[in-house]
Parts: sequence; structure tokens; C-alpha cells
Amino acid sequence: MAQKLALDAALDAETAKSILAAAPAANPYLAAMEREGQVGIGAASVEIADDPKAVRLKEIEGSMKVFNATNRRASGRVAKE
Repeated sequence: MAQKLALDAALDAETAKSILAAAPAANPYLAAMEREGQVGIGAASVEIADDPKAVRLKEIEGSMKVFNATNRRASGRVAKE
């Protein structure tokens, strides 16, 4: 980051130093990404068998799809697939 500020920014040395002093030593976003895992297209293939919360959320998601489809049919609306 220091190198990026020195080469690409039109800042004087004191301003660059103050920016770096204010920056956290550890990036909280990177820490959260490490803790929570990958997010994105490949995240759908993550194994959830070891995570009871994730297993339960997946179970609820499936049962809600069935519940909503049943309610749509009962009300005369066409179920969306």
C-alpha cells in the first residue's frame, strides 16, 4: 500500500504517512472472507455437511419452495420453477 501511494498518488510524504497510520493493520474484510469462506459462482458447490446451521438453512430453503408452490396451486396461480 505504501508503494502504491508513493508511485501512483499525487500526495506528499506526510499525507501518505498519515493515511498509512490510520489504516488498520489487519483488513477486516479479508478476515471476514477467510472466516466465512468463498462467495460467488463457486460457492454453490461448497460442502455443507459439517456445518449444522448451513444444513438446516438448506433444508428450510427446500421446504419453503414446496410450501410456496403448494400455496400457489391452492390459490390458482401457476407455480414458478
